[in-house]
Amino acid sequence: MFFSEPFSIRPDPRVGDLPPGVEVISPAPGSSYPGGTAVPIQWSAKDDQGIRSISIQASYDGGRTWNFIARDLPGDTTSYSWRLPTSTGIPNVRLRVIAADLRFQNSSDTVPISILPGGDLACYADCNGDKNLDSDDFTCFNNLFSLGDPAADCNQNGGLDAEDPSCFKETFGRGCFTKPKPRG
Repeated sequence: MFFSEPFSIRPDPRVGDLPPGVEVISPAPGSSYPGGTAVPIQWSAKDDQGIRSISIQASYDGGRTWNFIARDLPGDTTSYSWRLPTSTGIPNVRLRVIAADLRFQNSSDTVPISILPGGDLACYADCNGDKNLDSDDFTCFNNLFSLGDPAADCNQNGGLDAEDPSCFKETFGRGCFTKPKPRG
C-alpha cells in the first residue's frame, strides 16, 4: 500500500533521455462498474528509448492510499481487464497507470471511477460459485493463484504472495460469506 503520489527521479539532463508519457484511454473519467464485473483498462504509453514496464494501481479512498492491481506488465502491454470482487459500492475510486522507461523513469495518468453495488455477495471461499464449500473450491483457488489472476489476492494487498493461500484456507475454514477486509 502506498500513501502518496509517486515521486519521479530523472537522470542528468545531459543524458538526453526524456521521461515516458502515458495516457489512460479507458475507462473514461466518471465511469461506473458494478462489483463482480470487469473494468477494461486501456492506455497509450511511449518513450524515446522504450517502455520497460507498466503497473496499475487503485485507490479506494480518493487517492489517499494506493494498492497495486498489476505490477511490471511488459512494456508493450496496452490493456488489462481488472476483475472486480463483489461490492456494496465504492464511490471514490481512482485508477492509475504507471509507465517506466529503460532508465526506470516513470510517469503516470489517473482517472476517477466508481464501483457500484453488485456481484454475488455469497461467499468468497466458494471460488467456483456452486454454492458448496468443498475441495473443488481449493482447486479453483489454486488455479487462479497459479495463473496470477488478481481474484486470488485473498488478503487484498495488491499482489499475489504466500499469504493468499493461507488467507483462502482461513476464509474457507470460517465458511465466511464476504471477502476479508484488506490488511494494513
